[in-house]
Amino acid sequence: LLEFLHRYFKLFPEDVFMEMHFYTKDDIDKLYAKVPWNETWMYEDPGTF
Repeated sequence: LLEFLHRYFKLFPEDVFMEMHFYTKDDIDKLYAKVPWNETWMYEDPGTF
């Protein structure tokens, strides 16, 4: 999922996903840059990235 979102935001940089939180391109880029990233990232508050 993280790989998909990283590539998606390359195509649509202004888009956001809205559920409990807003995930923007900056949020996804921060997560993608973390090695290793945690597979439960989607359940975390974007403010903690």
